[in-house]
Amino acid sequence: MPKDGKYLTLSGIFLYLTGGVANNFNKISLLGTTHFRHLYKALDGSNLAEIINIAGLFPQFINEDEAEELNSLVTPGELEGTLKWFKKDKSLGPDGWSIKLYITFFKILGDDLLKVVEECRTSGSLYNANNSTFIALVPKFDSPSSFNEFRPISLCNCLYKIMAKIIANRIKPILSCHISPKKFAFLEYCKIHEAIGTAQEAIHSIQSKNLKGIILKIDLAKAFDRVSWLYIKMLLIHLGFPHAFIT
Repeated sequence: MPKDGKYLTLSGIFLYLTGGVANNFNKISLLGTTHFRHLYKALDGSNLAEIINIAGLFPQFINEDEAEELNSLVTPGELEGTLKWFKKDKSLGPDGWSIKLYITFFKILGDDLLKVVEECRTSGSLYNANNSTFIALVPKFDSPSSFNEFRPISLCNCLYKIMAKIIANRIKPILSCHISPKKFAFLEYCKIHEAIGTAQEAIHSIQSKNLKGIILKIDLAKAFDRVSWLYIKMLLIHLGFPHAFIT
């Protein structure tokens, strides 16, 4: 047993803690729920004035024409094209429906699906049922020893995925004009794994040419867990995104 008194094995459903053993589903479930609820809890002390001041440091790049285009009507062709982008065998969300169902019965469900998407666009909000998710824990290592060594992923409803993808496809051309081409993420014709090859070439050049250099590795594993949604909303408002993208 580790020195800190903690050890977890999902196959045996045993969790060793300082002062006792959790050896049933209910106890482990309570421990996991407590851990991730604390992890995703909004940080205290968010100052609205300070957040607005920080957001104001970013340049505004969404003009009125782009904002109007982002918030334009969703067409049946755009909706059908979005459905065909998804993989048909993805894990199901809480609704139990798959993308394949929407594609197969698009002639029957298409009009109703478009009405739901349009209602979301015009109101800028989702029904709670559409926004619900299953949380699955993926181990980061072969033998995880704590809940910190699991990566939580959300299995979202198909409706949520469809709406999110429509928004992403509309934003992509705008982001490509304002993100440096030296970056690898969020650009239309770039893949983030290309950064690995660039880093390997840089290290090889340093070694082969006997150059002096510094390699800085930053662990951003929990950066997204600490995002302030109030800050995100204020930043989007400042950048000029339409109201429906923010609420």
